Amino acid sequence: MKRLFGWLSVIVICALFSPGFVMAQNATLLTYGDSASGALAEGAPLSFYMFQGSENDVITASVIGVSRGMYPTLTLLGPGQALLQNSESDVFQPGARAATINYRLSETGTYSLLVGGTPGDYLLTLNARPAVAVAPLALDAPVQVEPVAEAPSQTFAVNADPARTLSIEVAGSQSPSNFVLELRDPDGRLVAILGGGMQSACLAIPAGEGQYELTIGAFDPLVEETFTVTLRQAECASAPLSPASPSGAPQPQQVPVSPQQPASPAGGQGSLAAACSASSASNVNIRSGPGTNYEIVGQLFAGQEIEVYGQSGTGWYAVRRPGLTGFIAASVITVYGNCSGLPLVQGPADGQAPPPATTPTATPQGQPTATYTPAIEAQPEQPELPTATYTPMATYTPTATYTPTREVQIAPPDVNYVLNVPLDSSVNISDFVSYPDGDTEDIVSYDVLGLNPNVALPGGRANLTISASCFGIGTEHINFIVAGQTFSCGQVVVSREVNFDSKTGAIRIVASGGEGTYVQWALTATATRIN
Repeated sequence: MKRLFGWLSVIVICALFSPGFVMAQNATLLTYGDSASGALAEGAPLSFYMFQGSENDVITASVIGVSRGMYPTLTLLGPGQALLQNSESDVFQPGARAATINYRLSETGTYSLLVGGTPGDYLLTLNARPAVAVAPLALDAPVQVEPVAEAPSQTFAVNADPARTLSIEVAGSQSPSNFVLELRDPDGRLVAILGGGMQSACLAIPAGEGQYELTIGAFDPLVEETFTVTLRQAECASAPLSPASPSGAPQPQQVPVSPQQPASPAGGQGSLAAACSASSASNVNIRSGPGTNYEIVGQLFAGQEIEVYGQSGTGWYAVRRPGLTGFIAASVITVYGNCSGLPLVQGPADGQAPPPATTPTATPQGQPTATYTPAIEAQPEQPELPTATYTPMATYTPTATYTPTREVQIAPPDVNYVLNVPLDSSVNISDFVSYPDGDTEDIVSYDVLGLNPNVALPGGRANLTISASCFGIGTEHINFIVAGQTFSCGQVVVSREVNFDSKTGAIRIVASGGEGTYVQWALTATATRIN
């Protein structure tokens, strides 16, 4: 009988393997609402899951590191095994041992989830947002929203304008207001959360295409209040973060939103450029003290800024952001601004927790790279005016990378592998390459099993798809060479019809450059019968 997918209950051993190699394995099947626990190890640093999704489902997949020191990554592949999205952190909990993906599925089919990261136990959950009624938001036509217990929130659709910026203004009838906002981009990613302690807010939608979704609700639906939502064909007016201007008139808080990046503040109590700040071209660790023997307490993501408030005198900078203080090695970041005369800062004794964070006097600016989880802080000089503070989130990048440490790692020598792909199944295989030292090249031979030798009979023809994913340092230096063609991380490297006489082939994985390149590659293969 014809089947869409056959799920094997045993692991298919493809070849002899050396330490660090993940044998080819079948995916675990998930449905919405499921949770799955698992473990990653040095010899098995990747787990493979699949689920059936429908067009326009908005899914949320989250993985939490249960073991101490387990920092997971999560990658979503489409029905054609193309990379759709990846996450190396929970964007609303920077530094937490968690990774989350929010995504609107564009087609009905079978999707894949890859769990990677540092060794340890994890818990994966998969959910889909229930279908909600969406009302169009028209230009210059204010809408009144009155949340009640039976309908605590309402969702509006906003079509981006290809030629100009749009703004969504939200104002409450009380001060401070009780509203909370969630904004999703056209791909379903949750790019902004805003609310708490302010009377009004403004969300800027940049010029582009696609439909954004704004959900407005109340922290406490039992509190009677009316919210006014207005869509305008203009940028948000300039205003400070304080909920009231010097004249006493309420001013909106501003959150510009990029179609492929999270939101960031448009203004604040200062600029990081005016103080000493730092950024990095890649993801780097924040540690509790000035040395690699201290615990990792968070990460600075590529392109993000962070305040530098001191130095250790041993090659490390003391850094902080809301909710987190720590140290970053000077060799992996670039500092700029007023960095002369930084005071000496001593780290905690080895093994102790980092000191509590203090609220920085600077708020990030520049390219939008953060979304917000506001908290209310009373200001001593004017306690009647609470000020919202924010927790930055990671910038989305096209390839999944995690950086558990910055120490140079080298892939051990190994053998070449065979990837056996049973008909009507999906399997996965993974290993490591490094450059300039260590194992710089792997070769994977593949074979589709179970094909009928007669192409005219059932099971005689199949579609074979193999996609490549990469995790680690220097993923831009990894090439996948197939039949004379060169592919990069995140691409489909094999997509063709096969039969009994054309069911085999080979993929060459090469680390071709970079200093300290160390990458875990993964191949995900699916063979679906045609007849």
